[in-house]
Amino acid sequence: MNEKMVKGHGFLPPPDNPKDYVFGSQELGFKFPYEVLQEDGNWSSYLPKFEHQARQNFETYNCTAYGSLSITETILRRKFNIIEDYSERFIGVIAGTEPPGNDPITVAETIRTQGSILEEDLPFNSSVRSVSDYYSPKPMDGSLKARGLNWLERFTLNYELVWKGKPRNKPELLKAALKQSPIGISVAAWSLDDSDGLYFKNGPDNHWCMLESYENGKWWEIFDSYDSAKKRLKWDTDFEVAIKYYIAKKEPKKYNWFVDLFRRFFL
Repeated sequence: MNEKMVKGHGFLPPPDNPKDYVFGSQELGFKFPYEVLQEDGNWSSYLPKFEHQARQNFETYNCTAYGSLSITETILRRKFNIIEDYSERFIGVIAGTEPPGNDPITVAETIRTQGSILEEDLPFNSSVRSVSDYYSPKPMDGSLKARGLNWLERFTLNYELVWKGKPRNKPELLKAALKQSPIGISVAAWSLDDSDGLYFKNGPDNHWCMLESYENGKWWEIFDSYDSAKKRLKWDTDFEVAIKYYIAKKEPKKYNWFVDLFRRFFL
C-alpha cells in the first residue's frame, strides 16, 4: 500500500435529518428496544476476522461498509452465535459508494432495507484489480439482490445516532451505548503518539470503523480495516459521529419456491 493510496479513507459526514433517532432523546424516543448485551461494554471476544479495505494496490473508499458489517457480524456472533462473513463490496455497490466515499447513515439504511450477502457470493479477491472492478456489477445482479433480501427474512437491523451535534458528555454516552452494541465511530486516520502508543486526532474525521471496548479514562479500542486490526485512541478523542445498532432474529418463513424464483430472475 503506497502513501498516495491511503489519503482517501471513505467517511463522509451524514447530512442533517430531523427524523434521525438519537440515543436517549426524550423527543424522539427509541427506535428499538433497550437491550443490554455486554454490561462491561467489551466486545473483543466476538470480533470478526480482519479484512483490509485497501488491497491489490488500490483504495476502495468503502470504510463505511467495512465498519458497519464488522458491527453486524459481531452482534450476530454475540447474540445468536452466528458466524458469517458478509460482502463489503455488495454493500458498497448497492449503497452507491464511490470515491471519495459514503456516509454511514446511507450505508446503515442500505443494510436495513436491502440486506447482506456472504463474502463468497461477491468477494474481494485477486480478480478485482481496480476501483471500477470493485464497484461492480452495477446495477447489481438480480440473483445477488435476492440473496440480500433473503437475509432480511432472517434478521431485522436498526440503528440510531449516539449523539447529534456536540454534547458535552460523549464518553458517558459511548460507555452506555457500548452495553447494547459495538459503536460505529468516525475517526481521523491515523496519527500515533510514540510516547504512549495511542492514536490521536489530527484533523477532521475521514474514516469509519468499529469501537469495540475501552479502558475507562485511558483509551478507546477500535477494530479497524487498515494495517493492524486493533488500535487504541486517546480518551479525549473528539469523535464527530457515533451510531449504535440493533439486530433481531425473525421467525423462519415457510419456503415459497415461486417467490424465490421470481426474485432470482426478475429483480
